[in-house]
Amino acid sequence: MNFMRCIEIHVDRKKSHRARYDLREVYVNPNKILFVTEDKEIKSMLENGIMDDLSKDHEFTKVAFDNGMTATIVGSVETILKKVK
Repeated sequence: MNFMRCIEIHVDRKKSHRARYDLREVYVNPNKILFVTEDKEIKSMLENGIMDDLSKDHEFTKVAFDNGMTATIVGSVETILKKVK
Protein backbone atom coordinates (compact mmCIF):
# COMPACT_ATOMS: atom_id res chain seq x y z
CA MET A 1 0.00 0.00 0.00
CA ASN A 2 1.41 3.38 -0.99
CA PHE A 3 0.64 6.26 1.32
CA MET A 4 0.97 9.84 0.13
CA ARG A 5 2.71 12.41 2.31
CA CYS A 6 0.71 15.61 2.81
CA ILE A 7 0.59 18.66 5.04
CA GLU A 8 -2.73 19.05 6.86
CA ILE A 9 -3.96 22.35 8.27
CA HIS A 10 -6.01 21.98 11.43
CA VAL A 11 -7.89 25.14 12.42
CA ASP A 12 -9.21 25.79 15.94
CA ARG A 13 -11.82 28.53 15.68
CA LYS A 14 -12.99 28.31 19.31
CA LYS A 15 -10.18 30.08 21.15
CA SER A 16 -10.55 33.63 19.81
CA HIS A 17 -11.71 35.70 16.87
CA ARG A 18 -8.34 34.96 15.25
CA ALA A 19 -8.08 31.41 14.02
CA ARG A 20 -5.37 29.31 15.57
CA TYR A 21 -4.03 26.60 13.38
CA ASP A 22 -1.46 23.85 13.25
CA LEU A 23 0.30 22.41 10.25
CA ARG A 24 1.15 18.75 10.54
CA GLU A 25 2.53 16.05 8.34
CA VAL A 26 0.05 13.26 7.60
CA TYR A 27 0.16 10.14 5.48
CA VAL A 28 -2.99 9.39 3.50
CA ASN A 29 -4.11 6.11 1.99
CA PRO A 30 -5.27 7.22 -1.49
CA ASN A 31 -7.52 4.14 -1.78
CA LYS A 32 -9.73 5.59 0.99
CA ILE A 33 -10.40 8.96 -0.69
CA LEU A 34 -13.97 9.52 -1.90
CA PHE A 35 -13.60 13.04 -3.28
CA VAL A 36 -11.52 16.21 -3.18
CA THR A 37 -12.68 19.80 -3.51
CA GLU A 38 -11.24 23.26 -2.97
CA ASP A 39 -11.62 24.35 0.67
CA LYS A 40 -13.04 27.81 0.09
CA GLU A 41 -13.66 28.45 3.79
CA ILE A 42 -9.97 28.15 4.70
CA LYS A 43 -8.95 30.16 1.61
CA SER A 44 -11.41 32.90 2.62
CA MET A 45 -10.00 32.99 6.15
CA LEU A 46 -6.53 33.44 4.69
CA GLU A 47 -7.63 36.16 2.27
CA ASN A 48 -9.43 38.02 5.09
CA GLY A 49 -6.29 38.15 7.24
CA ILE A 50 -7.47 35.68 9.86
CA MET A 51 -4.34 33.60 9.30
CA ASP A 52 -2.04 36.43 8.25
CA ASP A 53 1.23 34.59 8.80
CA LEU A 54 0.55 32.23 5.89
CA SER A 55 1.10 33.26 2.29
CA LYS A 56 -2.07 34.24 0.47
CA ASP A 57 -0.78 32.17 -2.46
CA HIS A 58 -1.48 28.89 -0.64
CA GLU A 59 -4.33 26.74 -1.87
CA PHE A 60 -6.26 24.26 0.25
CA THR A 61 -8.07 21.05 -0.63
CA LYS A 62 -10.71 19.31 1.45
CA VAL A 63 -10.32 15.54 1.23
CA ALA A 64 -13.24 13.26 2.16
CA PHE A 65 -12.55 9.69 3.23
CA ASP A 66 -14.71 6.58 3.11
CA ASN A 67 -15.02 6.55 6.92
CA GLY A 68 -16.80 9.93 6.94
CA MET A 69 -13.80 11.97 8.09
CA THR A 70 -12.40 14.95 6.20
CA ALA A 71 -9.06 16.72 6.23
CA THR A 72 -7.88 19.99 4.74
CA ILE A 73 -4.60 19.52 2.91
CA VAL A 74 -2.25 22.31 1.82
CA GLY A 75 -2.16 22.29 -1.98
CA SER A 76 -4.46 22.67 -4.94
CA VAL A 77 -6.96 20.05 -6.02
CA GLU A 78 -4.78 19.38 -9.07
CA THR A 79 -1.69 18.85 -6.91
CA ILE A 80 -3.50 16.40 -4.65
CA LEU A 81 -4.92 14.48 -7.62
CA LYS A 82 -1.42 14.15 -9.10
CA LYS A 83 -0.23 12.62 -5.82
CA VAL A 84 -3.10 10.12 -5.80
CA LYS A 85 -2.09 8.61 -9.15
